[in-house]
Amino acid sequence: MRLALLTVVISALGLLSSVAVPAVPAAPRALAAAAAGCPEQDEEGGADEASHVNASGSDSGSGGEEGSDGGDEDAPPKFSRRFYRRWFSMDASTDGFEAPELPVSIEAVCDLPRGLQKQADQLNGADGVAVVSTRTRILQDGVILTGAKRTAQLDGADTASLKVRLFRPNRWHEDEDGSKIPTFRVRRIVITD
Repeated sequence: MRLALLTVVISALGLLSSVAVPAVPAAPRALAAAAAGCPEQDEEGGADEASHVNASGSDSGSGGEEGSDGGDEDAPPKFSRRFYRRWFSMDASTDGFEAPELPVSIEAVCDLPRGLQKQADQLNGADGVAVVSTRTRILQDGVILTGAKRTAQLDGADTASLKVRLFRPNRWHEDEDGSKIPTFRVRRIVITD
């Protein structure tokens, strides 16, 4: 009887091992690197057809989010609570690095849902400050930078793609004129030039 039971168990295991289980392909490292930042720009400076960035005024609806109205051009931008909770990608030109501040000129904001895009458009073309912490990952050519090289490369960078979250206005830094400018917590910086 034991021999019969053992034969049944072995047969069942043999059937289970012969069932084809589809393999889950590993994500290539190149895709992870390409996912950083905003989509590539075409020759006219506009985003490619798969763009996540809308031009100002071409928003297809903000979903009634607060802070997305036109208003005074000189007034500081206003954002909803939902916007302040989101991490998003930002392409920017940089202007030196004096720890912990990295001054940026924002070129494109992306990786946000359509309902927040009109608010994101307020940042396009604006100046800001990225606050770099010891937890911020800084990469160049696929290599994580550390120590003095991290600081030197960040100081000499001209452009970068950043993964950021906007601080609330009470934590915004001031520019040389004393005006409050958007200030960001930075999770990752990929130096692009």
